[in-house]
Amino acid sequence: MTTDQAQQRVISNPELPAGGSDTSRLRGVRRFYLGLVPLFIASATIWAALAVSVPALWPGWTALAITSDSMAPSIRRGDIVIAAPYGSGVLGPGSVIVFEDPGGGSLLTHRVVEVNGDGSYLTQGDANGQPDSTPVHPEQVIGVGRFLVPFFGLPMVWAQQGDWVLVAVWVGVVSFVVFLSRHAFTYPNEAKSSGG
Repeated sequence: MTTDQAQQRVISNPELPAGGSDTSRLRGVRRFYLGLVPLFIASATIWAALAVSVPALWPGWTALAITSDSMAPSIRRGDIVIAAPYGSGVLGPGSVIVFEDPGGGSLLTHRVVEVNGDGSYLTQGDANGQPDSTPVHPEQVIGVGRFLVPFFGLPMVWAQQGDWVLVAVWVGVVSFVVFLSRHAFTYPNEAKSSGG
């Protein structure tokens, strides 16, 4: 087919978009819809980040990435627990508390299983066979668990534990998702007639 014949074919078919063929328009529509999926994932990630960071900005609230499976299956490694400040009231069995580890400077998140006569709490991880050996006194309680954001803390846990390969994979996946989501902002224009 010569160039003149190709031009005559485009002119004789006014339903073709001025900028290209039906195939290129279809390709653009596919890219748009494929861009919506990563855009949704990126949006959900941003909302989860806000869910973690905004409560943690309130005085006394704490956001804590869980580093072990001692509270599985209800709270897993990589989940983020958002804890409200602990007041002076007595907590009942079943309350999830964040407290200073009696054995050393980190924070623990375990469930209260019993309130002792002196007002201290006997705690236990849901996955642990035995209660913790040292009771937790009210002054050691940092907060009471109120919200859970599943899996969002995994990159922080990986970084703390030196799993840099997993951190790099996570950064790569997030970057790729953001890159793909740009297609959601480029919906192809409606077909134009050749006259206008």
